[in-house]
Amino acid sequence: MAIIISPEFQDQGLGRESLHLGLRIVFEEMGAHKAELQTWSYNSRAIHLYRSLGFREEGRRRAAVFHRGEFHDQVLLGMLEEEYRAAG
Repeated sequence: MAIIISPEFQDQGLGRESLHLGLRIVFEEMGAHKAELQTWSYNSRAIHLYRSLGFREEGRRRAAVFHRGEFHDQVLLGMLEEEYRAAG
């Protein structure tokens, strides 16, 4: 699952709302056991949002991307169905 919110639409709760909808589709309509996503370690806003929704960090690919003059990790996160239901 992935979302991109243009800067002019940030800080309006659209990312959170989009992820809530995506998780509902994944777990309630598709019957999936797990949802996964990834972001870059420099994207602290995304990491905070994902963790606040119940995603847990499952791993990192160290120095996986070069961005603005330095290397950053790729952060892998996941949520199991039972974690989704418990947070509901």
